Formats: sequence, structure tokens, C-alpha cells
Amino acid sequence: MKKFRLILIIFAASFGVISCGPAYVGVAPANTVIVRPAQPNVRYVWRDGDWRYNRKTRQYNYRNGYWAAPQRSGVYQSGFWRNTPRGSYWVPGRWR
Repeated sequence: MKKFRLILIIFAASFGVISCGPAYVGVAPANTVIVRPAQPNVRYVWRDGDWRYNRKTRQYNYRNGYWAAPQRSGVYQSGFWRNTPRGSYWVPGRWR
């Protein structure tokens, strides 16, 4: 019984690690046209929209960009689609 539990725990842990990887698509979605609202403050930085993967529907959904107060570094790197032999996946934007 202890061996069975150990095998079950190892299987569950490996499944959890595997499911955390990027979600690949055959073709990256086309660029969308976005109308940027007025800047609320001169210090604010525009964060481009990005793509979020929904594991239930197995699709990427677009999330609109927005103005954000800068983080400590103040430099925002936009997200991008990374192309690999397996397909493309979204690399989210981040503060650098």
C-alpha cells in the first residue's frame, strides 16, 4: 500500500509540473488594432495588451492594454510570441 501511495504521489507531482509549461499554438493570432485612451498621468506607462491561455477551452484570449504606474525599475518590456519547432507560445510582458 505504501508503494502505491508513493507511485501516486510521484505521478501527481509530475503531472503538476508538466501542466505548468507553455501552451503551444500552430499559428500565433493576428495583431489587433487597439485605441489607446488618454494618459491619466505623465508618469504612467502604457502596458500593451497580452494573451492569456485558458486551459479549459484550450485557447488564448486577448486582454486589453492599460496605463499603469511604473514599478521600481520603470521599464516595461512588452510580451511577444515566441516561435519554436513545437509551435508558438506567448511570453508575457514584465517590468525590468
